Amino acid sequence: MVHAGPGALSGMTKREALTLAGLVALVCAVFLLSLALGSTAIPLRRVVMALLGTPSDGTAALVVTTIRLPRSVTAMLAGASLGITGLQTRMLITMFLLSPTAPIGILQFTRKRSSPKAGEHLLVNVRLIEAGTDSKSWERRYEKNLADIFSLESEIVQTIASQMKAKLSPEQVSALAHGPTPDLAAYDLYLHAREAFYQRDYSRAIDLLRSSIARDPQFVLAYCLLSKTYLDSYRFIYPSEQSLAAGKDAAEMAVRLAPHLPDAHLAMARCYRALHDYDRELEELSGIGIPRDKAEFAELLALAERRH
Repeated sequence: MVHAGPGALSGMTKREALTLAGLVALVCAVFLLSLALGSTAIPLRRVVMALLGTPSDGTAALVVTTIRLPRSVTAMLAGASLGITGLQTRMLITMFLLSPTAPIGILQFTRKRSSPKAGEHLLVNVRLIEAGTDSKSWERRYEKNLADIFSLESEIVQTIASQMKAKLSPEQVSALAHGPTPDLAAYDLYLHAREAFYQRDYSRAIDLLRSSIARDPQFVLAYCLLSKTYLDSYRFIYPSEQSLAAGKDAAEMAVRLAPHLPDAHLAMARCYRALHDYDRELEELSGIGIPRDKAEFAELLALAERRH
């Protein structure tokens, strides 16, 4: 009979065992520190005594066992569950990508200049490949004027969705049917403004958005971002009544131009949130469909329902 030793049972090398032991010791140390540290520090010796049930300072034992211990255990369990969820998600994505039936999309595009009268053209090659067999399942070549880039985007998305037998939501179909703006220069200004917004350069973002709107006064998404920029400036830079009023004016213009666009109503709800008018905020968010910024929509809706 062959007896397996501890190393064979564990299947770990010495280095792996030492690494695991170090991680366990680190977790234990952090756990004890979380029990000892707080608004009032408790010596580690008293923490250990409280955990072991040894008679000690009654107040310290009460704080450790009834307040800090449940909080620390909950935090550790929450962290562990998030880690497991992340691992499961990664495994699912990996399984999908390795599935023989999972398609991989490849998009290649080239800009070419034609005659001055015809302007620039866009050449796009779209190809779907089966991940398991590396074989091409579908391919198409598109050539359009650069000014028609939004209609080209709509055509490509709907064709690929059809090939993959995916169903687009009514909101997605509507968004594809109507491009954000026919003016590419206005859209370019909008993209630069969005970049400035995320860098919290609000004054530059406002200038760029006003230039974009000057080129296309019907550019609804530019009004939505302009409203959000003014409101974030009001919240994080300087709470002036002018910024609040300008943000509300831009949101109202977005709703007037596109009364059925979820993004416009999200902009309006954002204004009512800043004005603490939670009933009207909830009214704007109810039954509008899902806007582009789904995370902010969910956050505002949850906050409005809690205040309602």
